[in-house]
Formats: sequence, C-alpha cells, structure tokens
Amino acid sequence: MIQFSPKKALWFWMMGGLSLLYLPGALSVSTVALGTILGFLCFLLGHTVGLHRGVLHRSFEMGRTLRAVLLYAFVLIGLGGPLSWMRVHGQRDRWQNQAQAPAWFRYDHGLLQDCWWNLHTIYIEPENNDVRPEDQNEPWLKFLEHTWWLHVLASFVALYLLLGWEHLVVSGFTRVFLGIVGHWYVGFEAHKSGEQAYVIEGACESGRNRWLLGLLSLGEGFHNNHHAFPESAKIGQRSTELDAGWWVIRAFRAAGLVWNVQTYENQIPRGAHPAQKPAQTLAP
Repeated sequence: MIQFSPKKALWFWMMGGLSLLYLPGALSVSTVALGTILGFLCFLLGHTVGLHRGVLHRSFEMGRTLRAVLLYAFVLIGLGGPLSWMRVHGQRDRWQNQAQAPAWFRYDHGLLQDCWWNLHTIYIEPENNDVRPEDQNEPWLKFLEHTWWLHVLASFVALYLLLGWEHLVVSGFTRVFLGIVGHWYVGFEAHKSGEQAYVIEGACESGRNRWLLGLLSLGEGFHNNHHAFPESAKIGQRSTELDAGWWVIRAFRAAGLVWNVQTYENQIPRGAHPAQKPAQTLAP
C-alpha cells in the first residue's frame, strides 16, 4: 500500500526550500568546492562502499571500526536512517526479482510519477521486513536509525560556526537536497534506458548500464551489472565502466582493511541456470 510520508516530504522540501532561498548569495568557488568534496566523500564512502556494497550486499568483510565510520558517513548524506534505507532497498530488490510487482517498484511510468512516489511516499508491507536480523539488532545501526537527522543538523551547526552561513547553505542544505534528488534520479534513469548485458530470467526489472550515470554515481549506474551480480564488490565490468566504489574497496583490501572481497568473475548471474559458468569480463 502506497502511503504519503509527511516526514519524508518535509525533510526533502525543507532542504530544497532553504537551498533555493539562500543559494544565490552563498555561491563561490570555495563553497562549491567544499560542498562537492563533502558530497563526493559521503556518497562514495558512506553509500556506495559502506552501506550498499559492504553492509547490505555483503560483498566484502570489514572490521567494526571501519564499518561504524562508513555507516556514519552514510548518515551525513541526509537520505534517512540506515535501517529504513536498507528496508526499502531489500523490499525493492525482492519485488523487482519477481515476474510481477506493484507499480511502485516498476519503472513503466513517467519521471514525475516516480519523483512523487520515491520522494514523498513509502510502500507499506506490515508482514515483511527485508533487513537481516543481525543488522536490525545491531546497536550502532539502531542508534543511527533513531538519531540520523540530529547528526545531519549537528554537521550544519559545525559548518555555520566554523566556516559561516555560506558554507552552511552550500555544504549543508544544497548538498543534502542534491544528494536526495541525485540518488532518486540515478535509480530512475538506470532502469529506463541503456544497455542490458544481462537479461535476468523471471525478473520484472533487470536494470540498465548507462556510462555517464555510472561515472556520476561512482559505479552504481552500471545497474544491469549490479542486478545480475548483486553480491559483487565490482560493479563496473568493462575497462570503460569507471567504478570509483571498486577502486576504494581495492585500496582498502590492499591496506588490509577489508577482506573476502567478492567479484562477479567467480559468480553466476542472478536468474541464470545453475549450470551456467561464472561470467567472463565483458569486452571493451
């Protein structure tokens, strides 16, 4: 059941409204540079590497300290609580890998409809919980889930006190607003058009590979690859599919910070016949 979420909508429009109201007077080389760097680092470390590939898909193992730091970086993006995000991701993944799914999880509708659903509503399924029990009961994840917005607001206070109101606007309100919009838009476009290297049998959504989206989303936009190999730490497969998330994971592995890193080369594509051989690297 689709249900309007006042908290979700209020947070989104509060960030957008404050950004649009004060942004013209806050733009400068230094404010844009800092906002870009902070947004890049939070998404790369917090979302792409930490929560998405590390915690949710278990594509590698890491120590408790690194895990805690990466999860905190995710919180600072301003997308919401980590457990809520994991629940929605798991719910979407479950439905999209079935032959039929409610319209909320499909992409056979337009941009504005998807914007309304994803940025203003939630899909209620009381009988399902798509979060692993060990994650749902983890104290750090539970703490961040209940307090995520306080950490974002605290970062706003720090920006104002240390650097002034201009940095608060650009690195605070605007960064969060663009992060929310960018995360939604990449997800929408990565299912609408582009290459499908893998057709996932029995799934109503298989994702698409879009080079520019992949570049801008730090590797996440090669979405057909991800649908086919969700447990792979490496989403980009061709040499031209630039995957910043994989570069970080590879660097962490070299430094001994992560281990048991899983990649698609030794995996069978989702939806393939069990006897099918593991995937080979796609030609450039």
